[in-house]
Amino acid sequence: MTFNPLHKPICREHGVLFCSCLALICFFSFAGYGEGADLFSAQSLRIEGKVLSVIPTNLDDRGSVEIVVVHKTGVYPKEKRWISVFSANALAKYLTTARQQWEVDPAASIFDVGDISSSPGKEIFYLTGQGISYYPRKENGIFSTAPHHLLSFPTITVFPAVGSLPRMRLFADWKRNGRKILLLPQFDSLMFFERSRSEKWQKAERVNIQPRTFLYSDQADDGSFRDFSLHTEFRLPRIFVEDFNGDGHPDLLLTEQESVTIYLQQSDGHFSHKPSVKFVFPVRPSGKDSETSLFFLSTPVDVNGDKFVDVILTLTKSTGKFLEREILIFIFLNQQDPDAPFLPKPDQTITVDGITPGINIEDVNGDGRGDLLLSYIRVGFWNIFKNLISKRVDLNTSIYLMKKDSQYPIQPDFHSKTSYQIDLTHGISFHGTWPTLGGDFSGDGHRDLLIARDEKITIYPKNLNGDLFSPPLIQSGVFTSPFMHIVDLNSDGRDDLLFYEKKREGKICVLLNTGEWKDLLVPKNKTSFPSEK
Repeated sequence: MTFNPLHKPICREHGVLFCSCLALICFFSFAGYGEGADLFSAQSLRIEGKVLSVIPTNLDDRGSVEIVVVHKTGVYPKEKRWISVFSANALAKYLTTARQQWEVDPAASIFDVGDISSSPGKEIFYLTGQGISYYPRKENGIFSTAPHHLLSFPTITVFPAVGSLPRMRLFADWKRNGRKILLLPQFDSLMFFERSRSEKWQKAERVNIQPRTFLYSDQADDGSFRDFSLHTEFRLPRIFVEDFNGDGHPDLLLTEQESVTIYLQQSDGHFSHKPSVKFVFPVRPSGKDSETSLFFLSTPVDVNGDKFVDVILTLTKSTGKFLEREILIFIFLNQQDPDAPFLPKPDQTITVDGITPGINIEDVNGDGRGDLLLSYIRVGFWNIFKNLISKRVDLNTSIYLMKKDSQYPIQPDFHSKTSYQIDLTHGISFHGTWPTLGGDFSGDGHRDLLIARDEKITIYPKNLNGDLFSPPLIQSGVFTSPFMHIVDLNSDGRDDLLFYEKKREGKICVLLNTGEWKDLLVPKNKTSFPSEK
C-alpha cells in the first residue's frame, strides 16, 4: 500500500529550496482541444478558521460521499480544533454549511475514519497519548460529540499538537485479505489489533521498529536565540504492504531515505516481529556531499509485473553549481534470489536536471507493467531569477513506458512543458498541483492525466484505440489549489475533484464531474504533449 504521494517528508536543508521552487506554480493558459467544455460543476463549502485536514468518505456506504473537515479557530495559545461534516442531498449537491460541527477532544493527536465499533456506519476516531477514542454515529446519521474509549495502549503521540490534527492511515487492510485491522504506532513498535467474534479489539501482533529521532537545543553557539531549550522529533518510516518474495503473501516494508526494512509474513499470517532483512542501497554520494543537499525517496513497487516487489529510489541532490539540482532515479529490480534479492548496482538510472516531489508508477498503457510519471522544475540561479522576474515557471512532465526487457527508455515516450504563473503578493504562492495519473474522469476504467493549476483544469483522457491519450479537455474559471482529493463523490463511476485551501479563512471547492463532455472523446491519431503557455 502506497501512501498519498502529496505528503512526503523532506530534509531541512533541501526543503527550503524545494518548497520555494515548488511554490513557483500557479497559472496555465494555452489553446487546446475542448476549451470551454463543461467538465465539472462547482460547489463551494465554507468553514470558520483554517482547514487542517479533509477526508471525503462514505460514512454509511449509501448514496453520496460525506466530507469530513478538521479546522481550527483562534491563534496560539487560544487555538481550538473543530470537526465539520458536510453531506449531499439526493441530487449530489452539498450544503454550503456543515450538517454538524463540534469541538475536538483536546487530547486528540491523529485522526482517521473507519468502521471500528458496533454503531451504525463509520466512526471518526483518533489517537491520544494513551490509546484510541472515537465519536460514534447514531441511527439518524448524527455523531455523538461525547468521545467513547476504544483501546488503552501508550502511543507515540504523547502530547497533541494544539494547532494541528493530521490524518494517518490507521484502519486499513494491512494483510490484503479483505479484513481491515487497526494500527497503533508506539515509540519502539507498530501494534496491530484485530476484531474478535465478540466485536472487541484485541492485540494481534507487534512489529519492532526504531523511529528516527531529531534533537535540537538552544545551546547552538551560533549567536541566535531560540524560544525553546530542547526540541525533539520522532519520525516513523513510510509504511508499505507489498509481496517482497513472490510467495503470494503481502509483507510489511518500511522505507526511510535509501533504506528498506522488510518484515516477511510468516506461515501463521503474522508479520515477523523483527526485521527479516534490511537493505541500504549504495546510492548516497560520497565525500563532502554525502550529508548535505540530499533528498531521498524510496518506492517499493512491482514495476515489471513479475509478482516480486522492486525498489525505485529517487535522489535529488546538488550539482555543485549555485542553486542547481539534479534528479537521479535508480531502479533496482528484484532478482528473485532470497540470498541476493538486489544487485549491488542499480539495473537502470535515469538522470534529469531539476527538482521533483517524487515519481508515480501507474500502468498507463495497460500492458501490466509499471510506467513512470516524473514531473519536475529546472532550477539554478538564472532559472530562479527569470522565474521571479516573469512571475512564471515551467513545469515539465515526462512519461516513461516500461518495455518488455524491464527497462525504461532513455528518453521519455511523452513529454509536456507547462507554464505556471506565480503570485508574489504574500511571499511565493501557487494555486495548482503536480500532474497526476490518479483519476478516471471518463469512467472507462483507465487512468487519465490531470493537470490542475490556477483556475484551469486540463484532462488528457486515455485513448482506447491504442494510443496513450486523446487530445486534452480544458475547463477554465474553476477554483484550484495545491491541496486536492480525487474521488468519486456520487458513485457514478467517474471521479470528481475536491480542492481546499489551508489559509486563515478556509475555502473548500467541490468539482462534480458532469459526464456531458464524454462525446468529445473521438478517436485521434497518436497524441504528443504540446507545450502550454
